[in-house]
Amino acid sequence: DTGVLRSFTGKFFLALGAVMAVNLLAAPALGGLVAWLLRLTGSLAAGLAVMSCVPTTLSSAVVIADVAGGNRIWALSFTILMNIAGVFVFPFTLGLLLLQEETGTGMNIDEAAMLVKIMKVVILPMGAGLLFRTATRIHPFRGAGYIPSFCIILIVWMVVSGNARILQDTSPERILLAEA
Repeated sequence: DTGVLRSFTGKFFLALGAVMAVNLLAAPALGGLVAWLLRLTGSLAAGLAVMSCVPTTLSSAVVIADVAGGNRIWALSFTILMNIAGVFVFPFTLGLLLLQEETGTGMNIDEAAMLVKIMKVVILPMGAGLLFRTATRIHPFRGAGYIPSFCIILIVWMVVSGNARILQDTSPERILLAEA
């Protein structure tokens, strides 16, 4: 559609730059500042670092843009491009946040190794699935769209279960402060 293509003007690219700067650079910096101000250490500091380094999700960006009367095509485009860039930026911003001695995470990650692992675990299977689906024209069964959400919930449950002792030893006020 030429109307869609016409919406990608200089303003789009200026806005895209601003969105990328806020989500991929300012948000991690703000997360690091909050962790420092609240004197978070260990798993809480690492969790906040991860959450602040991950780009906005597709569903929330498009829904919020739609409710606010914004441009859904721009929101969708920003989110897709930001998540692609996020794959390459995430290991390095996370590495910078976890390197801060004040966090007490005791983590020193190999950013290049993390990037390669993300490529192997996320990008390659997704690309292979897209190629397979395009080549075979096989469409997923009804309800298959719930599988990724179920897997994420399962992963969160396993991580929380594994860290139950840490959660029990942390005061509710400190957890609520970290959530705010």
